[in-house]
Amino acid sequence: MDDLLVELASQGNDPSIVEDLLADAYVGLPYTQRMTRTQGPVSVTWSIVGGLNHTWLSMDSASGVLTGTPSLGDLGPVSVVVRAEDPSDPSVGDERELVFEVSSAAIYFSTGFEDACPNGWTLRGDWECGTPSSVGPSTAFGGNQSLATKIGGNYSNDRLYASSNATSPEIDLTSAISPILWFRMWTDTEGQVWDGVNLKVSRNGGSFDVLTDVAPPLCQRSCRLVVTA
Repeated sequence: MDDLLVELASQGNDPSIVEDLLADAYVGLPYTQRMTRTQGPVSVTWSIVGGLNHTWLSMDSASGVLTGTPSLGDLGPVSVVVRAEDPSDPSVGDERELVFEVSSAAIYFSTGFEDACPNGWTLRGDWECGTPSSVGPSTAFGGNQSLATKIGGNYSNDRLYASSNATSPEIDLTSAISPILWFRMWTDTEGQVWDGVNLKVSRNGGSFDVLTDVAPPLCQRSCRLVVTA
Protein backbone atom coordinates (compact mmCIF):
# COMPACT_ATOMS: atom_id res chain seq x y z
CA MET A 1 0.00 0.00 0.00
CA ASP A 2 1.31 3.45 -0.89
CA ASP A 3 0.12 7.08 -1.01
CA LEU A 4 -3.06 6.34 0.92
CA LEU A 5 -5.50 9.22 1.29
CA VAL A 6 -8.72 9.18 3.29
CA GLU A 7 -11.00 12.19 2.95
CA LEU A 8 -14.56 13.12 3.86
CA ALA A 9 -16.94 12.80 0.93
CA SER A 10 -18.89 15.88 -0.08
CA GLN A 11 -22.10 16.15 1.93
CA GLY A 12 -23.89 17.94 -0.90
CA ASN A 13 -23.97 21.21 1.02
CA ASP A 14 -20.65 22.75 0.01
CA PRO A 15 -20.78 26.33 -1.33
CA SER A 16 -21.37 26.39 -5.09
CA ILE A 17 -20.48 29.54 -7.05
CA VAL A 18 -23.22 30.57 -9.48
CA GLU A 19 -21.41 32.87 -11.91
CA ASP A 20 -20.00 31.46 -15.13
CA LEU A 21 -19.86 34.69 -17.13
CA LEU A 22 -18.51 38.15 -16.31
CA ALA A 23 -19.19 41.35 -18.22
CA ASP A 24 -16.31 43.05 -20.00
CA ALA A 25 -14.57 45.97 -18.30
CA TYR A 26 -13.55 49.31 -19.81
CA VAL A 27 -10.43 51.40 -19.26
CA GLY A 28 -11.03 54.13 -16.70
CA LEU A 29 -14.55 52.95 -15.80
CA PRO A 30 -15.16 51.52 -12.30
CA TYR A 31 -16.01 47.82 -12.53
CA THR A 32 -18.28 45.86 -10.19
CA GLN A 33 -19.23 42.19 -10.22
CA ARG A 34 -21.23 40.72 -7.36
CA MET A 35 -20.53 37.01 -6.91
CA THR A 36 -23.25 34.71 -5.62
CA ARG A 37 -23.35 31.12 -4.41
CA THR A 38 -25.85 28.46 -3.47
CA GLN A 39 -25.73 25.98 -0.59
CA GLY A 40 -23.13 25.96 2.13
CA PRO A 41 -23.05 27.71 5.51
CA VAL A 42 -24.90 30.90 6.37
CA SER A 43 -21.83 32.96 5.50
CA VAL A 44 -18.75 32.22 3.42
CA THR A 45 -15.36 33.83 2.96
CA TRP A 46 -14.60 35.06 -0.56
CA SER A 47 -11.14 35.51 -2.06
CA ILE A 48 -9.17 35.76 -5.30
CA VAL A 49 -6.81 32.78 -5.49
CA GLY A 50 -5.33 33.13 -8.97
CA GLY A 51 -5.70 34.39 -12.48
CA LEU A 52 -4.09 36.47 -15.21
CA ASN A 53 -4.08 40.26 -15.63
CA HIS A 54 -6.29 40.59 -12.56
CA THR A 55 -4.18 42.60 -10.11
CA TRP A 56 -6.36 45.69 -10.62
CA LEU A 57 -9.24 43.74 -9.05
CA SER A 58 -9.97 43.35 -5.35
CA MET A 59 -12.64 41.31 -3.59
CA ASP A 60 -14.66 41.96 -0.45
CA SER A 61 -14.26 38.82 1.64
CA ALA A 62 -17.72 39.12 3.20
CA SER A 63 -19.93 40.20 0.29
CA GLY A 64 -18.11 38.58 -2.61
CA VAL A 65 -18.08 41.81 -4.63
CA LEU A 66 -15.28 42.24 -7.17
CA THR A 67 -14.29 45.86 -7.78
CA GLY A 68 -11.57 47.77 -9.56
CA THR A 69 -10.82 50.30 -12.28
CA PRO A 70 -8.63 49.02 -15.14
CA SER A 71 -5.99 51.22 -16.77
CA LEU A 72 -4.48 51.13 -20.25
CA GLY A 73 -1.89 48.69 -18.94
CA ASP A 74 -4.67 46.20 -18.18
CA LEU A 75 -6.01 45.97 -21.74
CA GLY A 76 -6.73 42.48 -23.00
CA PRO A 77 -8.02 39.20 -21.61
CA VAL A 78 -8.52 38.79 -17.86
CA SER A 79 -8.73 35.54 -15.94
CA VAL A 80 -9.67 35.55 -12.27
CA VAL A 81 -10.10 32.52 -10.01
CA VAL A 82 -12.45 33.20 -7.10
CA ARG A 83 -13.08 31.00 -4.08
CA ALA A 84 -15.95 30.76 -1.60
CA GLU A 85 -15.18 28.72 1.51
CA ASP A 86 -16.64 27.83 4.88
CA PRO A 87 -14.84 30.06 7.42
CA SER A 88 -15.04 27.29 10.04
CA ASP A 89 -13.58 24.69 7.66
CA PRO A 90 -11.45 26.15 4.82
CA SER A 91 -11.27 22.73 3.16
CA VAL A 92 -14.97 23.07 2.29
CA GLY A 93 -15.43 25.45 -0.61
CA ASP A 94 -15.77 26.05 -4.33
CA GLU A 95 -13.53 27.74 -6.90
CA ARG A 96 -14.45 29.14 -10.28
CA GLU A 97 -12.25 30.57 -13.05
CA LEU A 98 -13.95 33.42 -14.86
CA VAL A 99 -12.72 35.21 -17.97
CA PHE A 100 -13.55 38.52 -19.61
CA GLU A 101 -11.88 41.38 -21.50
CA VAL A 102 -10.65 44.85 -20.63
CA SER A 103 -11.61 47.05 -23.57
CA SER A 104 -10.56 50.55 -24.59
CA ALA A 105 -13.88 51.21 -26.36
CA ALA A 106 -15.24 54.73 -25.99
CA ILE A 107 -17.80 55.19 -23.21
CA TYR A 108 -20.62 57.52 -24.25
CA PHE A 109 -22.69 57.28 -21.09
CA SER A 110 -22.55 55.43 -17.78
CA THR A 111 -24.13 55.71 -14.36
CA GLY A 112 -24.31 53.67 -11.18
CA PHE A 113 -26.95 55.99 -9.65
CA GLU A 114 -24.61 56.79 -6.76
CA ASP A 115 -24.92 60.58 -7.04
CA ALA A 116 -28.09 62.56 -6.39
CA CYS A 117 -30.85 60.22 -7.55
CA PRO A 118 -32.14 59.92 -10.20
CA ASN A 119 -29.06 61.36 -11.95
CA GLY A 120 -30.97 63.16 -14.70
CA TRP A 121 -33.42 60.33 -15.37
CA THR A 122 -37.17 60.96 -15.63
CA LEU A 123 -39.17 58.50 -13.51
CA ARG A 124 -42.90 57.87 -13.90
CA GLY A 125 -45.38 55.55 -12.21
CA ASP A 126 -43.77 53.05 -9.85
CA TRP A 127 -40.18 53.82 -10.86
CA GLU A 128 -37.99 55.17 -8.05
CA CYS A 129 -34.29 55.68 -7.34
CA GLY A 130 -32.62 54.89 -4.05
CA THR A 131 -31.41 52.11 -1.79
CA PRO A 132 -33.34 48.80 -2.12
CA SER A 133 -35.10 47.59 1.02
CA SER A 134 -37.93 45.36 2.24
CA VAL A 135 -38.51 43.29 -0.94
CA GLY A 136 -36.44 42.23 -3.94
CA PRO A 137 -32.63 42.17 -3.77
CA SER A 138 -31.10 43.04 -0.40
CA THR A 139 -28.62 45.44 -2.02
CA ALA A 140 -27.93 47.18 -5.30
CA PHE A 141 -25.67 45.17 -7.61
CA GLY A 142 -22.91 47.75 -7.21
CA GLY A 143 -22.71 50.58 -4.71
CA ASN A 144 -25.81 51.49 -2.70
CA GLN A 145 -28.43 52.85 -5.09
CA SER A 146 -30.37 51.65 -8.12
CA LEU A 147 -33.55 52.23 -10.13
CA ALA A 148 -36.51 50.04 -9.22
CA THR A 149 -40.27 49.69 -9.47
CA LYS A 150 -40.92 50.59 -5.84
CA ILE A 151 -37.58 50.78 -4.07
CA GLY A 152 -39.02 49.49 -0.79
CA GLY A 153 -42.11 47.46 -1.67
CA ASN A 154 -44.04 45.50 -4.27
CA TYR A 155 -44.89 47.16 -7.56
CA SER A 156 -48.49 48.19 -8.21
CA ASN A 157 -51.07 46.21 -10.17
CA ASP A 158 -52.34 47.21 -13.61
CA ARG A 159 -49.43 49.46 -14.56
CA LEU A 160 -48.93 50.35 -18.23
CA TYR A 161 -45.64 50.78 -20.08
CA ALA A 162 -46.82 54.21 -21.25
CA SER A 163 -47.31 55.54 -17.72
CA SER A 164 -44.71 53.60 -15.70
CA ASN A 165 -41.22 54.00 -17.09
CA ALA A 166 -37.70 55.31 -16.50
CA THR A 167 -36.21 57.51 -19.23
CA SER A 168 -32.50 58.34 -19.42
CA PRO A 169 -31.03 61.73 -20.32
CA GLU A 170 -30.15 62.22 -24.00
CA ILE A 171 -27.03 60.27 -25.04
CA ASP A 172 -24.95 61.69 -27.90
CA LEU A 173 -24.05 58.81 -30.24
CA THR A 174 -23.16 61.00 -33.22
CA SER A 175 -19.68 59.48 -33.60
CA ALA A 176 -20.63 55.95 -32.48
CA ILE A 177 -20.53 52.92 -34.77
CA SER A 178 -22.71 49.98 -33.61
CA PRO A 179 -22.84 51.12 -29.94
CA ILE A 180 -23.52 48.50 -27.28
CA LEU A 181 -25.85 49.05 -24.32
CA TRP A 182 -25.24 46.99 -21.18
CA PHE A 183 -26.97 47.00 -17.80
CA ARG A 184 -27.85 44.81 -14.81
CA MET A 185 -31.46 43.98 -14.02
CA TRP A 186 -33.01 41.93 -11.19
CA THR A 187 -36.53 40.67 -11.94
CA ASP A 188 -39.23 39.01 -9.85
CA THR A 189 -42.75 39.15 -11.32
CA GLU A 190 -45.99 37.20 -11.45
CA GLY A 191 -44.76 35.68 -14.71
CA GLN A 192 -44.52 36.61 -18.36
CA VAL A 193 -48.25 36.15 -18.95
CA TRP A 194 -49.10 39.10 -16.72
CA ASP A 195 -46.02 41.23 -16.11
CA GLY A 196 -42.78 42.08 -17.86
CA VAL A 197 -40.35 44.74 -18.94
CA ASN A 198 -39.06 46.10 -22.23
CA LEU A 199 -36.39 48.48 -23.45
CA LYS A 200 -37.21 51.23 -25.94
CA VAL A 201 -34.92 53.61 -27.81
CA SER A 202 -35.79 56.99 -29.31
CA ARG A 203 -33.57 58.19 -32.16
CA ASN A 204 -33.11 61.94 -32.64
CA GLY A 205 -36.17 62.81 -30.58
CA GLY A 206 -38.48 60.47 -32.49
CA SER A 207 -40.86 57.84 -31.21
CA PHE A 208 -39.68 55.09 -28.87
CA ASP A 209 -39.23 51.64 -30.44
CA VAL A 210 -38.72 48.36 -28.58
CA LEU A 211 -35.13 47.10 -28.82
CA THR A 212 -35.06 43.40 -29.68
CA ASP A 213 -31.47 42.74 -30.84
CA VAL A 214 -30.28 40.97 -27.69
CA ALA A 215 -27.24 38.69 -27.32
CA PRO A 216 -27.36 36.00 -26.12
CA PRO A 217 -31.00 35.47 -27.20
CA LEU A 218 -32.02 34.03 -23.81
CA CYS A 219 -29.97 36.35 -21.64
CA GLN A 220 -30.13 35.96 -17.88
CA ARG A 221 -27.39 37.55 -15.79
CA SER A 222 -25.57 39.37 -18.59
CA CYS A 223 -27.01 40.78 -21.81
CA ARG A 224 -25.63 42.88 -24.66
CA LEU A 225 -27.98 45.14 -26.59
CA VAL A 226 -27.04 46.56 -30.00
CA VAL A 227 -28.33 50.12 -30.39
CA THR A 228 -28.89 51.70 -33.80
CA ALA A 229 -27.72 55.27 -33.38
